[in-house]
Amino acid sequence: MSCENCGAVHSATERIKNDKRNHERKKLLTVCLSVLLGVAMVCGTFLACYAIKQQQETIREQQYALNMQYASLMEYVAGAEITTETAEADGDGSISVAGDGNTTAGGDVISGE
Repeated sequence: MSCENCGAVHSATERIKNDKRNHERKKLLTVCLSVLLGVAMVCGTFLACYAIKQQQETIREQQYALNMQYASLMEYVAGAEITTETAEADGDGSISVAGDGNTTAGGDVISGE
């Protein structure tokens, strides 16, 4: 080989080496990003599952509290008797209050005056 070709061969060799190094760097970067993305997905999935579990537990506790309140109410009204009472008030355009035990007006009040 002549010396004039030596420079071209040398520069081509350097370019090939640089391209190979760049390729290796890109390959390493791709692997690192893939691993990072995989870890992020696993962590995100774990956090989402944990949040859903906590939400379900909260709903379960609320349902239990509502059931206990309902049971307590049913126990409270177990001996109650349901009755219907109709009261009429005729006040002739004045104050007319009808009710059972109206403490503000002093009982059942029908006033036409």
